[in-house]
Amino acid sequence: MKYLNLFRFGLAAACLLFAGASQAAIYKIDFSAKGFTAVTNGTTPPQDPISGYITFQADTFGANIDAITDVSLLIDGHNYQANEINGEPIGDGYLFGGLLNKTNTIMWGSNDFWVHAFTTIGGNFFYASASEFDAWSTNDYSYTYSKVPEPSSLALLFGGLLLVCLRRAKQWK
Repeated sequence: MKYLNLFRFGLAAACLLFAGASQAAIYKIDFSAKGFTAVTNGTTPPQDPISGYITFQADTFGANIDAITDVSLLIDGHNYQANEINGEPIGDGYLFGGLLNKTNTIMWGSNDFWVHAFTTIGGNFFYASASEFDAWSTNDYSYTYSKVPEPSSLALLFGGLLLVCLRRAKQWK
């Protein structure tokens, strides 16, 4: 019986270590931009305002991005997918952009964008559209970063707590 309790303790400790092991976290940036002005040709922006979100996976906030996991971004009829976006840490925030040209390059007449999001100094938003031969920018841009809780870790934690409670309730009867 003594060894069985020691085994249970060891198993519980291993589960706790596994649940708390360093895994990449998921972060989400929600953004909204308005007041776009033309960069060169003076054309009216095809869409104003623009809002959406990008979720990404990184070891810690400010670390290199492991993957773009989800996106909700519609610009002038183009609905971006996660595989069309890249991101990289820059300064005290991140730079996100379309992969059509490069993360921080946009080309007129293409569906492309970039977003600078710095935690202390704000950011800016640039985009181009396949329907127009110009690009538009704004500094009237707001965003929030948040860490998304991982369902698997929470499920392990609550499942373990439930098992402990059930075990205690069975012992008290």
